[in-house]
Amino acid sequence: LELLIPEVIKKYNIPKNKFIIGGQSWAGHQAMLYAEKAYNPNYKSIIKPNAVFGVDPPLDLKRLYNGYVRAMTIDTTKRRNSEASMITTLFKKQFGGTPFQKPKAYEMASSFYRDAKDGGNIKFLKSLPVRLYADPDISWHINERNSPVEWTNLADVTASIVQLKLLGNKNAEFINCLGKGFQEGKRHPHGFTMLDADEFIIWADKVLYGK
Repeated sequence: LELLIPEVIKKYNIPKNKFIIGGQSWAGHQAMLYAEKAYNPNYKSIIKPNAVFGVDPPLDLKRLYNGYVRAMTIDTTKRRNSEASMITTLFKKQFGGTPFQKPKAYEMASSFYRDAKDGGNIKFLKSLPVRLYADPDISWHINERNSPVEWTNLADVTASIVQLKLLGNKNAEFINCLGKGFQEGKRHPHGFTMLDADEFIIWADKVLYGK
């Protein structure tokens, strides 16, 4: 993103000070991490977005890793050839071990980290408009995944907004999308369908142009 965004701005003649970055799931986490780095005083050359959004993103990678370990513990079919197995293996390789073994590596790679002062990297967004969307269908998680709320992305999303508000961010918003998430026509609280496109454009216009 650090290389691609300047190329896109140049190619399409986009004003540097007029863009919003965001995404769903892991892409939402990466968008948050990009914005945090852009507003980190140690990285002055990165082009700064006007706002950032995430649709049900996992933000705390320690929570995500431990959640996958829990899933494999309660459902032995997930121990091989599953998302849980793939991600935990990838994280251990990329970060040099588990969150218990390499907590600092997980903190630096997380866009929000519960165990760090001021939530870790998220502190760099204390002055930026931030929108985090989630479909808080707890019954779905209980019935479909045997997951209490603390092991869901919703836990990261709500904790992040609370942390930003504590840091003084008056433009940090949790968008409650209860019942709006679908994937391939089936009920799923991780679906991008939860984002209301028309309402989003109104928000984007306000952020970029003050409309």
